[in-house]
Amino acid sequence: MSSQDHPVLSFKDKIKSSWPYTLTVAIIGFVSLWIRTGPSDTVFLSDGSVRFTTNDAWYHMRTLRALLENYPHRIFFDPMTNYPNGSYIHFGPLFDQMMAIISLILGMGHPSSHLVDTVGAYFPAVL
Repeated sequence: MSSQDHPVLSFKDKIKSSWPYTLTVAIIGFVSLWIRTGPSDTVFLSDGSVRFTTNDAWYHMRTLRALLENYPHRIFFDPMTNYPNGSYIHFGPLFDQMMAIISLILGMGHPSSHLVDTVGAYFPAVL
């Protein structure tokens, strides 16, 4: 087979041929985000608090608050788990670090508790 049988597409041709797929993925992403953030009245309560419904969310918010108190140092051993011995945190710090950085940027270095909870509620959906 020669190179004439399979001509090389230019970058412009590749973009033109992939736009329907890109548009489809973007629409699916926006619909997913809308569905995920739709029931905000059950997450953001009228008294100003944020309701997290799973143990994983509670624990990430706990490690996020500990990280923000000691930024940029994260706890790697949690004495409040596995009573009475404590345990090492078995997952990596990237998820909590990203939430902490976003909270610090939006809070201009001093994020409020409500801002941290709001970032924690929306971050998994946006991610």
